[in-house]
Amino acid sequence: MMILGPDLWGLIAVYFLIGAALVIYALSEQRADNATRRKILHVAIGNFVLIWWLFQSAWVMLLSFVLPFLVILFLCHPCCGREPFRRTMIGEASREGHSSGLLFYVVSVGVMVLLSGDHIMAASMGILALAYGDGFGSLIGRKLGSRPLRGGKTVEGSLAVFAATAISGALMLLFYGFLMDSGHYVGTAVGMPLLLIAPLVAGIVASLAELLSPGEYDNLSIPLTVALTMMLLGL
Repeated sequence: MMILGPDLWGLIAVYFLIGAALVIYALSEQRADNATRRKILHVAIGNFVLIWWLFQSAWVMLLSFVLPFLVILFLCHPCCGREPFRRTMIGEASREGHSSGLLFYVVSVGVMVLLSGDHIMAASMGILALAYGDGFGSLIGRKLGSRPLRGGKTVEGSLAVFAATAISGALMLLFYGFLMDSGHYVGTAVGMPLLLIAPLVAGIVASLAELLSPGEYDNLSIPLTVALTMMLLGL
């Protein structure tokens, strides 16, 4: 498969973003605990939604970006991994927190990539709910959470999931509107009612999915439920 034009630039940008996220992860070793470092990585990688509009084919991104990381994370997994891979930076990150959380994260990204061909804004909202919503929900919940809900989740954490998803989702829709208005991206414009409603609905769905999902499974449930809800709304 030959990668040319926008797909090549898209891959360069995505790998640059991942490299930058891993550098930040490494530099934060002395400044943050393991859970915070993991969530920093969690949030940073989600920013590829600002890049993937460059791709002309979702399959290029799936085969050249998602699949290699799935293989690497599989080799790093505690149950089936290989020791040389588990000693790498990615292996270290995958062992922190829930053992399958990062693997599920990349699986969700793969599903969103498949959806992005016809529903890029719905898929982007799903990724942002996973990256920013779950990421900031965990950070705020651990640092400031004092009102328990269920399963170790707190009111403060759930509100952070809602707010981070809604704010990042609204900014993403504005960003894609700018790309369309400037002629850089061809897509269906989002009307003002949906521009106002979709981020709020995404925030509610993300906070409920995060609250009701056990452990690392919220890395699957959050993006899938948010993206499907956005598709039903018309994104």
